[in-house]
Amino acid sequence: IVSRDWSSDVCSSDLPPACTGWKLSSSDAIAASAARFEHKGSVEDILARFAKVSDFESIPYWSPNNQEWRILIRKANALSAPDVRAERADFTVGELAKKDPVYLRMGGSTISDVVYRMQVMEMTPDKLTVAMENDAAIRVLGFPVLREGGGQFLFSFERESGDVWRSYVLTRVGSVLNSIARPPQDQYANRAIALLRYFAGLPGRDEAGVIKRGNGTTQPANFAP
Repeated sequence: IVSRDWSSDVCSSDLPPACTGWKLSSSDAIAASAARFEHKGSVEDILARFAKVSDFESIPYWSPNNQEWRILIRKANALSAPDVRAERADFTVGELAKKDPVYLRMGGSTISDVVYRMQVMEMTPDKLTVAMENDAAIRVLGFPVLREGGGQFLFSFERESGDVWRSYVLTRVGSVLNSIARPPQDQYANRAIALLRYFAGLPGRDEAGVIKRGNGTTQPANFAP
């Protein structure tokens, strides 16, 4: 796996890829992780991890600031409508495979519960692309910090040959309403790694490649899955 995080003003002429449809401002931050891994199952098996939203609560990530493993998402459940009160059971693979937008709620100990929109953009026996973004403003300790659509994710999985797959996840954090609430940039890479590991079915609590200490710089992290 290779991971990188940066500000869009560092290389705005190259990012993001046109296929994302994202439009960047100079204050945006982006993290990306890419991997090659062995997967003996089908593309539906990968999609099943997106469908089981309740399991998102088990995704660990390494916090450079706190020097410990933490849970990335503390509250997660599927929704029948873009309303945090519209709770339902986890999605099925068949529902997501229809490529219609679906909604889910995610939140944490300090981050308010937020509705996210998730949609399968492409699905074949050898490729899967899933997009996700916040459908409402994100608040920290009650204060709005990120506008609707300001937090975007793009997940891509593609069979390279046989049981070897390659994958990447792009994470964009848009212009914040309160810059004090923005996490240090080195945390974006670790969170991107955590998401990629989970959806690829790789072990979560693996210290190889994570950025261990926050130092305010952006740097690549390379490791084998």
